[in-house]
Amino acid sequence: FAPAGESLSQSLEANPAADGLPDSLRHLIFYCGSAFGAVVWLSLSRGLPPNLLMASSQLTNVLFSVLVPSLPRGLFVNEFMVSAFLVVNGILSSSRLLFIIWNFNE
Repeated sequence: FAPAGESLSQSLEANPAADGLPDSLRHLIFYCGSAFGAVVWLSLSRGLPPNLLMASSQLTNVLFSVLVPSLPRGLFVNEFMVSAFLVVNGILSSSRLLFIIWNFNE
């Protein structure tokens, strides 16, 4: 998880009102988002220079880290919003893994 996603995910697990999705389904949604993110980042890497791609990914991670804690807590009671959060978190987490791989290849 991204740092903001980790803390919000833990607060969602502690929130009894957000128990609409079982834990196994949450993990499945996150890993599907991560797989989708890997495809997105790899397809973007064919057309964009790596430095620009890394900078845009880091900017997105920072915006996500700043934006998520400022959102109202009642927003994540809906199952759709929790699922959307997990997908976005998976996409951003996959970018970190791919950048580690790209740095070793250079």
